[in-house]
Amino acid sequence: MNFKQKIGYMAIGCLFTLAGYFLATLGSGGFAPQNASAQAGDKQIIDEIVCRGLSIVNAENKIIVRLVADAEDEGGMISISNKVGFPVATLSVIEEGGSLSIANRVGQAVAALIAEDEGGSLNIFGSNRNKSGARLSANKNGGVLTVRYKGRSKSFY
Repeated sequence: MNFKQKIGYMAIGCLFTLAGYFLATLGSGGFAPQNASAQAGDKQIIDEIVCRGLSIVNAENKIIVRLVADAEDEGGMISISNKVGFPVATLSVIEEGGSLSIANRVGQAVAALIAEDEGGSLNIFGSNRNKSGARLSANKNGGVLTVRYKGRSKSFY
């Protein structure tokens, strides 16, 4: 096969490829992707999305909302971040139940609500997590309020 024949077959192959592309785009309503109308502002309703994780980003491509399935198959997690990208609210499944964590603007946890098999707890942390804060917890035996101030703890039953 000489060079001219090779070029001829290559040109025929390109024509078949282009013809297939044009026929496919005519069936979809034009050259634009099918979801372009949703991106242009029109609403599009999707009945169900099945995935293991979903991230929603802002205009700067920072993740603002994350929905993920737990790797250990305990359940899932929803994390909401501020515009800087720090997670400020997290709802997650733990082995005994669920937890809600709230953080300040730099992502440091300042409050947590935890539900467990026999009760739950509300934890409030100060800026120095190890030295200040409060915990209100209850289980089948009753409740306790623990206050931590300047590294010292006091519990009330």
